Amino acid sequence: MTITYAAESPTWTDTGTFWIALAALLISVVAAAAAIWSAVAGHRSANHAKTSAEAAKDSAGTARVAARAAEKSADADGKVAQVELGRDHRELAPSTNWVSFSVAPDGQGSHNAFITFTPPERGYLLFVSTHHEGSSGRITRRSFVPVPAGKQELIQIGESGRKLPDWVEMRIYPPAPGSEGEAWSCPCGLPTTTTDIDGGGGHWLLRVPVEEGGLRRAMHG
Repeated sequence: MTITYAAESPTWTDTGTFWIALAALLISVVAAAAAIWSAVAGHRSANHAKTSAEAAKDSAGTARVAARAAEKSADADGKVAQVELGRDHRELAPSTNWVSFSVAPDGQGSHNAFITFTPPERGYLLFVSTHHEGSSGRITRRSFVPVPAGKQELIQIGESGRKLPDWVEMRIYPPAPGSEGEAWSCPCGLPTTTTDIDGGGGHWLLRVPVEEGGLRRAMHG
């Protein structure tokens, strides 16, 4: 009796199907891992972008605050500088205590009236005019007279037999370059002799009322 055995069927691992399935599985795993990594990276990138945007916003805000602080500081410095310039201007200003009136003979038996200006510490430049009440005009008596420190300058303001002015206007400036005595200037920016050549404004202005009664008596005494 002959026994015939059927040929053993090949297992599925012996066929290409196994390897194809395994490859597909590996590809799926790799794809899933890549997708997860991509999602994580995207989330991190979004968070980083958000953080960067917030940092940029904070930086811009800080810059604005710094700019405002700098502006306020500059404004404060400017105001302090203006205060200091104003103080210097007042300290350099001439005083009415340096001004007086006098009379002197005119050589013809009468007397003329004078205003005197005697600066004690530093020289000045004078522009002197006389004014009468009710008149808009002025009579220029002396234009840009240099007066060194300690010197008494006399400017005639009236003649015998004529009405004396009601007040004398003294427009006063720092000394012109090359003037006698120590050179100095006031940095406040008000007119100087180079910007006010006709005596229009003056750097400092003194209006001195004329002591007509006393002067008149002295002129005829």
